[in-house]
Amino acid sequence: DVQFPESEGQMTVSERALSLAMEGGEDMLPSATMERGDTFGELAMLFNTTSIATLRAREAAVVYAIPRGHFKQCLSTDHSKEKTEGYCRLLNEVRFLTPLLQSEKTELARNVTAHSHYEPGQLVLQQDRPRNGMMWYIIENGSCFISRKAATGDGGAESETVEAQLFRGGTFGERAILRGEAKATFNVVAGPEGLTCLCFHGAILKNLRQCVEVAAEDADAPDFTAGVDEYLDKARRASVSSSPSCDIRFSSLQTIAKLGEGGFGAVFLVSDSKTEQEYALKRLSKAHIEQAHVTEQVRAERDILSLLDTPFVVRMFASYRTKNFVFMLMEAACGGQLLDVLVDRPDVLFSGPARGSAAMFYGACVACGVGYLHERHIAHRDLKLENVLLDARGYAKLCDLGFARFVLGRTHTLLGTPDYMAPEMLAPPHKHGLAVDWWALGVIMFELLSGDGPWDYNGQEVQGANAAHQLMAVRQCHERGINLGAIPASVHQACHARHLVRRLLTVDVDKRLGSKGGSQEVTGHPWFTSASFDFDALHSGSLASPFVPSDQHAE
Repeated sequence: DVQFPESEGQMTVSERALSLAMEGGEDMLPSATMERGDTFGELAMLFNTTSIATLRAREAAVVYAIPRGHFKQCLSTDHSKEKTEGYCRLLNEVRFLTPLLQSEKTELARNVTAHSHYEPGQLVLQQDRPRNGMMWYIIENGSCFISRKAATGDGGAESETVEAQLFRGGTFGERAILRGEAKATFNVVAGPEGLTCLCFHGAILKNLRQCVEVAAEDADAPDFTAGVDEYLDKARRASVSSSPSCDIRFSSLQTIAKLGEGGFGAVFLVSDSKTEQEYALKRLSKAHIEQAHVTEQVRAERDILSLLDTPFVVRMFASYRTKNFVFMLMEAACGGQLLDVLVDRPDVLFSGPARGSAAMFYGACVACGVGYLHERHIAHRDLKLENVLLDARGYAKLCDLGFARFVLGRTHTLLGTPDYMAPEMLAPPHKHGLAVDWWALGVIMFELLSGDGPWDYNGQEVQGANAAHQLMAVRQCHERGINLGAIPASVHQACHARHLVRRLLTVDVDKRLGSKGGSQEVTGHPWFTSASFDFDALHSGSLASPFVPSDQHAE
């Protein structure tokens, strides 16, 4: 029950495997050598499994052991549920954050940099002084005075004028951050009862683009580009927003067929009796959701889906609930999974003189869907062939956003499908961002171009193995790298195709394709440009798809 970071010396890791030559016996198969800075034991602790490897010191070694309790405490970077809920209640009172969904506010609450208290009269920000870190402040308790000093014209003397007093839910510091100003334009002093604030790094505020855009269109909202007088005047005002309602009644939906079933419920093809428009109705059991403790996850998926309106992600039109179930009314994409094309119709991908053109089409659809999500700071985090559906035209759409999350900076979660998980998500402390989706796209492209997955397990049987064993096997595959030669030379512009996959499957996040330039960097890759792929036609829906599915329902 300890995790070992290496200090000095070397150790050999040997996996236990059944020997094919000795019936019932075991062989020790050396699989890795660990050196200073490497760690082991973390997977067994995270998943509460038995050890799946034997380690022996090759020479005198100094190894630091971290007990299970301390290890989990170190990895517990998120706030407690109670603290996060308290922060969310405060964020709900902040007028500037009105455009955010509750899931977005929860993610913002997880990114609190500091919870700071100032004594009565203590100076928080000083006018014209450089700021030691561009922080954004939200008042939780107490109050503060906003004041400015200005020359009186009488011998250069200055007078200080109190412009406003802010209370709970008030904010300050955002104007300088959004305007790129290194100095504070006014003084902020804690009020007579003191001041307690939530503090956020300025980069987090810049990521709340929709709030800034809504504020810019609101006549009563602070204008971050305006002069300080107008800004302070509008900062005192408040406004109320409302959300649009859906006009598709639950009672008007008629079941046509059952499309599938999962752990928490089922998906049905339904029709609106008024318009005869077909939809997919996702039905989730409240009891199962509560037993699995995924209420917040389901709520986040609903919130995220309600934001999306793109041809490359399955849309949600409405949500309903009854005593026993939660329902999501989705776009019907009945063409099957992209995995079905690979397994049941390989001719679509691998036949014909322009081999690779179908993979390019599907890859372009996925890249556009990922780019749309990332523009809204949403990471899908479970991209795989099974989570890409085809519509009636044969266009690919991302689906199943159950693991999706608003990511304003970095998050620490170990989830997803092992074969598609990026190295930074696998390695403790699992700190990752939006770039994990570009890694998953690299795996998808390798599969679509070669017909097989990119990871060579050296004969290990990982399907059906426990989670820790699967993750260790995938990590070893990442270390060995991929065989780009599996992408045949017959693929159109094979060199460019291999380069695209290699750049997407780059372990170094900063060098991974898409991590800096987003979807434009991916869709601007030479593999697409050399083929003059028409992304405008793809977005308009006028580009012919390589395969049009038959109109058949699952049941």
